[in-house]
Amino acid sequence: MGPPASFGRAYGITLLLCALLLLLGLQPQAGLVVFAFGVPWLAYTPHNLARAFKQPRQRKWRLTRFTAWAVCFGIVLTVHESYQAEARAEATRFSARIIAFKEKNGRYPKNMAEAGVESRRDLPASHAYYVLRQGQPTLLYHDTWRPNATHWFNFEALRWDARQAGR
Repeated sequence: MGPPASFGRAYGITLLLCALLLLLGLQPQAGLVVFAFGVPWLAYTPHNLARAFKQPRQRKWRLTRFTAWAVCFGIVLTVHESYQAEARAEATRFSARIIAFKEKNGRYPKNMAEAGVESRRDLPASHAYYVLRQGQPTLLYHDTWRPNATHWFNFEALRWDARQAGR
């Protein structure tokens, strides 16, 4: 005897929402989407798992739904960690080019092309930006998790600092 028809509908809704999570959550700077889906899922998970083990007829369906969500969140989190690592690595390569230019020429480059980034192809998917204002360099890239956060390179301390918009 299979589960009631309502479980089929709930299973379909779960698959639809998981697809939506993947569609929206795999975009760069979509950490808020992960949070919006993750908080309700984490709040509901203990109830869902308790019901799965208390009611044997529901076990397969509830564990399947739990697994679908867990796999989707795992995929999104893994991809975002990859985005973040790639963005940092690219921006760090840019900072190294800028520092090497300064050591060689005694000044900071006026733009990225002068630092050795010759074409748009060389710019990373992380959208790193470089500006020289009044002799002070600014190198930053956007955080791939938080939409309003950036990472700024501190050329004096030679390290990255995170900043939230409005702070």
